[in-house]
Amino acid sequence: MKILLTGATGYLGSKLVHAFLQDGHQVAVLKRPASRLDRLQDIADQITMFDIEPDNMSAPFLEMEGADVVIHVATCYGRNGESDTDIFQANTLFPLQLLQAAADFKVRAFINTDSALNADVNAYALSKSQFSAWGKKFANSGLIDFYNIRLEHFYGPADDDSKFVSWLFKQCNQNTPEIELTSGLQQRNFIYIDDVVSAYQQLVNKCMDLDSGWYEAALGSGEMIRIRDLVEMIHAITGSSSRLMFGKKADRVNEVQPACPELAFFNQLGWNCTTNLITGLKKIKESTK
Repeated sequence: MKILLTGATGYLGSKLVHAFLQDGHQVAVLKRPASRLDRLQDIADQITMFDIEPDNMSAPFLEMEGADVVIHVATCYGRNGESDTDIFQANTLFPLQLLQAAADFKVRAFINTDSALNADVNAYALSKSQFSAWGKKFANSGLIDFYNIRLEHFYGPADDDSKFVSWLFKQCNQNTPEIELTSGLQQRNFIYIDDVVSAYQQLVNKCMDLDSGWYEAALGSGEMIRIRDLVEMIHAITGSSSRLMFGKKADRVNEVQPACPELAFFNQLGWNCTTNLITGLKKIKESTK
């Protein structure tokens, strides 16, 4: 199968590229010209890379002579001082341009990585929600099959330090004297990276056999945990001497208690989450020795 993937230079995207190559798929990636390629060095000769050209989204499809599936993983969280306009450009306009090109070239399926956050939480969540609405419009018009994957918080060894779990491991391993945190009463769902990758693999393998249209599915572990409990687990696993300063930071505005994700769609495809939280956290600990 021919796959065009965005976000391949990031943590999740690079894991997906490696997995799809192992499955025997032909993989091309769409990247920013200045992207670092560290995570793709070992497979650079096995994939085709295209630099993003907003005014010419047709180029990859022309050179590939079409594609079967587009998988959109690239995202801008807004953690590096990006403006709302930058976030909109990255999370709504760019993928919409890609979606239009994919529909024009009769690509069968577009798999979108959406946020599990409510749209009113921040600019990132709003921009992701806006693009998924466009995906639904395209699918309902019969232009392309659109799979909107509402991905919960994923984690794993060697993830970016900007992610909460990786950041907390770093603070605990360094025995930072005081780690400032919110109340920690919020509940979240965390899913280990290998389970995320296997879910995408299963969807790619099965999507051509599903009915055409719009699909929305949650992807998580199915297990909710309080942030406070997660923090204390990591603190204990690392044997850290850091003081956990719960309540030192204010809770996020518009905080909404999420429901436990319903995993029926992926379960029906034959996928199940296999790594529980404590096992996943211990794998991160082992990787840092």
